Amino acid sequence: MKELKQIIQINKHDDREKALMTLAQKLGVSTTRCANPNTGRVEEDIIIDRIYQAYALQYANRSWIIALISSVASVISAAAAWSVIFIGR
Repeated sequence: MKELKQIIQINKHDDREKALMTLAQKLGVSTTRCANPNTGRVEEDIIIDRIYQAYALQYANRSWIIALISSVASVISAAAAWSVIFIGR
């Protein structure tokens, strides 16, 4: 995300476009149908939106690990509570 923020701050359009395309390729973002048919130039808004979506997908793909750890901790906690109830008698 920091990389995208740095790219957006580039003033020269050609350099910004090249950096956006490089980042898009790095993230595996499709760059098809992003060019304006009248000018042939890349529509930056479309590429930026696709890059944001790629970052969101990466975050979502990592969040299942946190959910799994949380559920395992809940099972351990429940098992500990049950053991205290049955062993404590």
